[in-house]
Amino acid sequence: MLGNIGSVELFVIMITILLVFGAKRIPEIARALGSGIREFKEAGRAISKEFQVEQDEMVAGRPGPGRSSTKEPANAPRPDVRAAEPLRTDETPEG
Repeated sequence: MLGNIGSVELFVIMITILLVFGAKRIPEIARALGSGIREFKEAGRAISKEFQVEQDEMVAGRPGPGRSSTKEPANAPRPDVRAAEPLRTDETPEG
């Protein structure tokens, strides 16, 4: 869709922007737009780097943040933990 914009259409768009915003505000708008795009790119790079570090840690077998350092298989049996027997109230203490 944007590939069909010719030079005449681009000229009309530029004149419309100039009339709507004025010559003084166009540089401000361009700076704000550039700053927003730069912040968006930096955030995207940071997320990509974080995913790459996580993937490298998983491939190398090192534990990442929030993971245990012990290597137990996922289907390892859990230790048998039994709850203490509750006290009976109907019995009287001997003695």
